[in-house]
Amino acid sequence: MDPIQRSGFPIKYANYGIYGASIQANKGPILRNQIRRLRFDHGEMIQQDLAERVQVTRQTIIALEANQNAPSLLLAFRIARVFGVPVEQVFQYEFDS
Repeated sequence: MDPIQRSGFPIKYANYGIYGASIQANKGPILRNQIRRLRFDHGEMIQQDLAERVQVTRQTIIALEANQNAPSLLLAFRIARVFGVPVEQVFQYEFDS
């Protein structure tokens, strides 16, 4: 059984990988982020610059900003470190009720 299903949340992930998982369901926990705002607050950093600094593709940053993918824990920490803020200031965990 999927670890998320055991937790009681109806999120299903299409695949697991080093960069995160694709979210397939609309109900349950939602992970929102402030990546776009933080990029602009830090000298209007472009997506490619952030991608290079956290060692992912620009397409990964695009998907994260659009809330199409959830980052891995490692990637979430890397992004937060680039901006010099705690992970909680980059990503917010909410429940869709």
